[in-house]
Amino acid sequence: MGNVSVLIVEDDDDLRDLLEDGLGELGYDCLGVNSAEDAIQVLSFFEPRIAVVDIFMRGQGGITAMQIIGQQQPDCQIIAVSGGFGEMSSEQSLQAATQMGAQRVLAKPFTVDQLSAVIGELSAAGPTDRPVA
Repeated sequence: MGNVSVLIVEDDDDLRDLLEDGLGELGYDCLGVNSAEDAIQVLSFFEPRIAVVDIFMRGQGGITAMQIIGQQQPDCQIIAVSGGFGEMSSEQSLQAATQMGAQRVLAKPFTVDQLSAVIGELSAAGPTDRPVA
């Protein structure tokens, strides 16, 4: 896992901290932010190999974050995560994220080990072409 940089874009502070700490203990180089706007700012100095992006967040939201990460860091692979929101189920939101270019999706709740397994798969596969809307 060494030297795989992971950007975690999640507005739930407890979940973001849990993921950042858990992945860090597994050897990933993690940086967590709580909004799409913060993700955009850190891309000027942090080049993630993997971005874990919550779909429903305050502000610009996860789909916008995915698009901007894809434009600014084209080799970064995206894992979209969601627990759904209102009438939209997690399956519906994750399907939309896949259509917008996410390489993998995870429905909440998930474990650090499940996320680590997906990160490992993407890291082993290397960068892939994906549409950037």
